Amino acid sequence: MVAPPPGYDLWGFGQDFTIGDAHVKRSQLAKLFVLATALVTFSTTTAAFAVDKKAETAAKELQKKAIDEDNLATNYDAAAKKLQQAVTKCAGDKCEKALKGALHRDLGAMLLLAGKKDEGIAAFIEALTIDPTLALDASYKTAALDREWESAKKKAGVESGPEKPEKPEKPEKPTKPVKPTKPPPGEGTIAGDFQHTPVPGQAVRTPLPIYVEYTGEEKLSKVKAKYKGFGMTDWKTIDLPKVGDGYGANVPCADVSLGDFKYYVQGINTENELGPTSGDRNNAFHIKIVNELEEGTAAPHLPGQEAPAQCKEASDCPPNFPGCHKDPATPGSGGDVPEELRAEGDGCEFDNQCKSKKCSADKCTAPDTGNKFSRFWVGISGDLSFTAIAARDSVCSLDANSAPLNPGYACYDPTTGKDYPETIDQSNALSPNLGNKIKSGGFVFGNIRLMASFDYAINRNFMLGGRFGYVFNTFPGKFVSTSFAPVHVEVRGSYAIGDNALGKKGFAPVLHLGIGVSQYDGKVTARVVETDPATGGTSVERDVNAWQVTSPFFISAGAAGRYAFSPRAAASIGVKFVGAIGGGGFMPSLAPEVGVQFGF
Repeated sequence: MVAPPPGYDLWGFGQDFTIGDAHVKRSQLAKLFVLATALVTFSTTTAAFAVDKKAETAAKELQKKAIDEDNLATNYDAAAKKLQQAVTKCAGDKCEKALKGALHRDLGAMLLLAGKKDEGIAAFIEALTIDPTLALDASYKTAALDREWESAKKKAGVESGPEKPEKPEKPEKPTKPVKPTKPPPGEGTIAGDFQHTPVPGQAVRTPLPIYVEYTGEEKLSKVKAKYKGFGMTDWKTIDLPKVGDGYGANVPCADVSLGDFKYYVQGINTENELGPTSGDRNNAFHIKIVNELEEGTAAPHLPGQEAPAQCKEASDCPPNFPGCHKDPATPGSGGDVPEELRAEGDGCEFDNQCKSKKCSADKCTAPDTGNKFSRFWVGISGDLSFTAIAARDSVCSLDANSAPLNPGYACYDPTTGKDYPETIDQSNALSPNLGNKIKSGGFVFGNIRLMASFDYAINRNFMLGGRFGYVFNTFPGKFVSTSFAPVHVEVRGSYAIGDNALGKKGFAPVLHLGIGVSQYDGKVTARVVETDPATGGTSVERDVNAWQVTSPFFISAGAAGRYAFSPRAAASIGVKFVGAIGGGGFMPSLAPEVGVQFGF
């Protein structure tokens, strides 16, 4: 029992007092009070510093990048890697319990989406062990993930029941008003130049009506809305045709995903210029898309029209989610088959709405031929070569063995139809200083080639094959030791530039590279002068054909334009550079080429 003396001090620092049989001095009590205060402060400080704020911040940044960037880009492996790094940063007691559980939950979802089921389930169980009240994040939640989550709950011994909901994403705050004298979009009933009242909300996978009215003086040719649903990587555009006293349309249900939906409105005037607006990308209207509208809430609709019905879920993917594009009429999906298939260029939402069975960028596109593009191609082609002949002296002279003095060069007399000179004596009679030479080089008309071709398409762009043919307009004489049989044998690779270039109609540039054996020659007219000793040195002049002949090897590189009339028939026209190598040195040529091919 405490027996304070007269003048008792409330805190016991001013007087000594008695507790039971013990007499306590005020100095002792003061020391006890200081010690107790220190212990409380130490324990509080220790608890406060158990969480590493730096580690928490780093972990949250990794989590945000994984979910908001990698997940939306369907790069689940990269997302899982970042989340694993975040889990490591929160090892021990460095992060709050709620964050650690959320990291393991997100990691499990990304692993499952990446196809790593066992690892994903293990991460889910760990998350529920840390925080049994967790729920899946709506940004990636699907029916398939939800089933695995419920399975993990059972394995973790967590009873199904009300879950702690995720904190709703805060809508973007406008950085500046659309008009200084009017409220910003999303607030009030009038925003910007259009009169518009955003709907209070909409159910997921239900067409979202956007309706505006315009009372300004500027004449409009078109009104459109630009929108971006949750999970979409870019803005889309929808035209708002005339409806009643204003303009309106329903956003397709495939773009109405759970989460925040934002949009703004633009008018196009009769000069085809941007006119009145309400909002912009940084200052948009926001609509919350929910699983179900609250009971008693009227379903939104355009004036004079019935409220649109909710579309059936086509797959486990969120509608229009990156990487997910399923037909609503896939067997077992519960989708509706469209009554009339749409032609190429018509608007669409799903592949099965198009005759081509392919919907891309909200329009029906040409059918995808899959792996049915032609692998084998046969054809016929021809070319004309223009050959560069080098200047040379004594092009017609023979050596002591009656062979051409200059390998790769020889002459032919078209008037006699024979080689020139015919004998060693006629060669010796040639004046060394008059004629008997190719004075200047340059490109001259050379050979004509007619070839059959066979190619195999390794893929939709690259073909490898061969060309076999006959060479016309070759050297007609017999003296040239470097001549080759008038045939053309070539191995060639061709690369057609463009997406599915060998499997669709239309134009495609093509590059060629080849190697083979053949003969390349060209001729010019050369004046020769003979001095006949039998006539006392009388000179005889004549014109003969001086040829340069190079064989047997060549390389070629070229480019062509290929036009496919169908995936199985094409024509091409182009030009190639050819370098002939062998006896006679190096001879360059340019050869225009045309051809046709047929695939099967």
